[in-house]
Amino acid sequence: MKTVCYMIPLPMSLEDSRRAFRYSLARSQTECSDDKDGAVVMEYEQIAHEKFGSGMEATNHYSFASRLPSWVTFFMKASSLVVVESTQVAGEWAKTELSSSFMAKMHIGVETRICSRRVNNMVELFGDAAKGAEVKVIDIMHDRMTGSKDPYPDAKPAEARSAYLGNGPFESHSWFENVAQDGKLCFAYKMVTAAAPYFGIQGKAEKLIQEAVKDLSFVTHRNMWLWADNWGPMSQQQVEDFESETMRSAMPKATSSNSIKNDARGSHQIQKDSISDVNNHADRALEQSALAQ
Repeated sequence: MKTVCYMIPLPMSLEDSRRAFRYSLARSQTECSDDKDGAVVMEYEQIAHEKFGSGMEATNHYSFASRLPSWVTFFMKASSLVVVESTQVAGEWAKTELSSSFMAKMHIGVETRICSRRVNNMVELFGDAAKGAEVKVIDIMHDRMTGSKDPYPDAKPAEARSAYLGNGPFESHSWFENVAQDGKLCFAYKMVTAAAPYFGIQGKAEKLIQEAVKDLSFVTHRNMWLWADNWGPMSQQQVEDFESETMRSAMPKATSSNSIKNDARGSHQIQKDSISDVNNHADRALEQSALAQ
């Protein structure tokens, strides 16, 4: 199992980040989906978290068959190549867990905290699970995606300006040190835990998972800045209404296009494929691939 923590400076106040995060998550999820791959919203509801206030929880299915090598798709139908994401978001806190019927042994956990100050000891935020974890900085202005295709290839965050926030551009690589002097700065911290215990490829698989989560986090938080003049004039309630409308509108289209159904008890099943058969096929395929390398 590999655990990595990320620090992401954001050129906005903590209060602004609460609206920005909810807006960016909802909009990014729908805009980064297409006819072949993307998010399927299976369940969604707004909640009241006892510590962090108003929030939401959702269960999403992600289809990614077109992005896998042919040796993988040979073993199973495209409808089985789905990652299940369970997410809770409230205030400046979020927690996501991902699992897959394709890789039954895989588990990914992501916990997010947004703070108004710089935190050097990750244990302070995430407890003992963060002990000894490597800490990396994600620069939303100057970094680039490492392992995935950028869904917004024309984005130029370092050159952007925000009328609402009253800042930008941020062409200097030490931009967040300068912004800190004006007080319009907060930090998103993420603890990402990846487990993929497959013989021969565990290290490579867990590294790829970390890169994928890092890329996703980079895009989501970069968009928090780039879309500041969209969410900026909105109240918290307007952001929540936008989120609700966006998430719910994805349900019928996504469900029919990916052959996924939700039964009356709220459980999810993939049509035409036995999950246990898929798990066995996938595990054997991965281990055979490792032995062949």
